[in-house]
Amino acid sequence: MILKLLYCPVPNIETGRMLAKGLLEKKLCACVNILPQVTSLYPWEGKIVEEVEAVLLIKTTEERAKAVSDWLEKHHPYEIPAILTISLDDAHQPFVNWVKSEISKKGSS
Repeated sequence: MILKLLYCPVPNIETGRMLAKGLLEKKLCACVNILPQVTSLYPWEGKIVEEVEAVLLIKTTEERAKAVSDWLEKHHPYEIPAILTISLDDAHQPFVNWVKSEISKKGSS
């Protein structure tokens, strides 16, 4: 089984917690790390913007990655959220098994 890691900046830790809890409650992922502070620079509406953000690292299965991305797009406060999906085709097998087990447990839908 291939795992997916989704990288998604958010405006702050509180938003990150809200999104992480929603993903976990929906059983769309098994774990979310919140990296508390990164500085992002990017062009927006004709100028270079510098923002302090938090970053979510979301671990899920290949089968759930699209649902995670769709859910984030619907609930994320940014007009155009950066949602990047990375394949983890050589992940530690006990961790892969744990992720699969957590996502397959019955929960909210």
